[in-house]
Amino acid sequence: MGTFHYNHKKWAINVALNGGKQDYLTTSESRIFYPQEYWRSQLKDHSKTHGFSVGGGVDYKAHEKWTTGFKYMGNFTGETNANQPFTSRANPFSGDANGFIRSDVKASNRPEMHSVNWFNAITPDSAGTRITTDVDYFSYYKRDERFFEGNELDVYQNVISSTYFSSNTTNMNRIENISGKMDVDKPMKWASLTVGAKFSYTQTNNDLTVTDHETGTPVLNTDQSNVFRYREYNEALHASLNKKIGGRWEAQAGLRAEATQTEGYSQNLDQSHRNNYIKLFPTAYLTYTPNDNHSLSLNYSRRIRRPGFDYLNPFIIRTSPYYYSEGNPFLQPSMIDNVEFSYMHRQKWVSSVYYSQVSDFSQQLSILDAQTNVTRSTPLNYANTYQVGISMYYNFSKWSWWNSFSGFNVNYQNVRSHTAAIASIDGYNAYLYSNNDFTLNASKTLFVSVNYGLQLPGRYQIFHISTMHLLDVSVKYLLLNKKLAVTLTVQDVVNGQRPLISYASNGVETNFRTYDDTRGFRISLSYQFGNNKLKTTEKSFGNEEERERAE
Repeated sequence: MGTFHYNHKKWAINVALNGGKQDYLTTSESRIFYPQEYWRSQLKDHSKTHGFSVGGGVDYKAHEKWTTGFKYMGNFTGETNANQPFTSRANPFSGDANGFIRSDVKASNRPEMHSVNWFNAITPDSAGTRITTDVDYFSYYKRDERFFEGNELDVYQNVISSTYFSSNTTNMNRIENISGKMDVDKPMKWASLTVGAKFSYTQTNNDLTVTDHETGTPVLNTDQSNVFRYREYNEALHASLNKKIGGRWEAQAGLRAEATQTEGYSQNLDQSHRNNYIKLFPTAYLTYTPNDNHSLSLNYSRRIRRPGFDYLNPFIIRTSPYYYSEGNPFLQPSMIDNVEFSYMHRQKWVSSVYYSQVSDFSQQLSILDAQTNVTRSTPLNYANTYQVGISMYYNFSKWSWWNSFSGFNVNYQNVRSHTAAIASIDGYNAYLYSNNDFTLNASKTLFVSVNYGLQLPGRYQIFHISTMHLLDVSVKYLLLNKKLAVTLTVQDVVNGQRPLISYASNGVETNFRTYDDTRGFRISLSYQFGNNKLKTTEKSFGNEEERERAE
């Protein structure tokens, strides 16, 4: 990883390069308790990934009141996977084996993204008015390929004739987005006003080809091969007003209106699905500060969470006769309402009580069929969720050599399902954490960080999650007049990120446990050239939300 910054008169230039490789093993185990059979699946996935990113920007101060600039970022990654799922089928009462399923899966994907931004910042007067504009474009391309084959086995693990299954799936995914936005901040004597507008257009194109290999000769599967096109337009207007009332009160109110039009077309199904809606998103907060030691605040916000573009793709991908996944072109965005009351004492102790409601909550779910023993994985708007909780954290900084940020979060969740496959459920969830930084010498060149988190067993949405621990430790040493930094990090020291997650689908109990290679050791070196006091500004792209939905 390397970064470069250069400032000279009216010009500011920055370049960043980053690259890396990973080779890791993930193990997982799942259990399905069908009424007439108990299924236990084991999988070891060997993955190799490599990635490279390059970014840069140029800012030019064309006038004392006008700055303009361009920014580019490119991400290039690749991943290969190989695994051999093995499933045992047993009598749930006697435990005797009924048979087995063995598969061999190989997969690869190569995503590539290019993002470009042109921005302007204008300060037309001396009163603090600021006008900013962003024009953004990104293109995303990914080629996925997956080949699998396998057989069903008898109780002695001999191959059962006529049970061979094999298929190859290739998907070409292209996404393009263009957006523009403008924001105006206008300080006035009695209040501060912010207004803005945004437009965004996204198109996605997917081409899925499925070939069956059961006969030894590839045969195009016309039922599963498909071409899917998706278009989305978003137009938004927003305004907010901030006002200080006396010396102790501060209030802000805002409203955002968004109009959305979407159309998805499946060539295989010869079916189109359209959406056209307008949503309003109010925000408000009120703060009361009686003195320097105490502060009270009340906040409300409403926001939208749109589904990822992959989730909207109706393609069906099978990995065995008993498991397949598919997208959902009828998936709707989720609406999130939050209310929070907070109390702060001396900028160190913060306590909050909050309430959150999500309408049309969506998630990827495994839908189990007890009659056929087939699992269908698909994203669904399956519930409205309600959550109430309390959180507290304390920033301890009494001594210069030790800074600690510790706290906890406890909440109660209620999931009201409107899908037949998932039952309504409720329960509690709690999380504790403590992040600690130590300075070990007077010259401030040797540092130690110890971060710990504990997830207590509890309910998260429809899932029950067992205890999970996280402990990271790092040591940092500065040399050569603090220009060279050597950092040693040990991640997941206690190897505790392996929770058991269980839930019920169509009345069938299932659970799974996944262990990634989260425990590891890393050493990093960084050297800072030039002026340590050089000021740099990190600026985001104007279409961050759309880019995140593409990844």
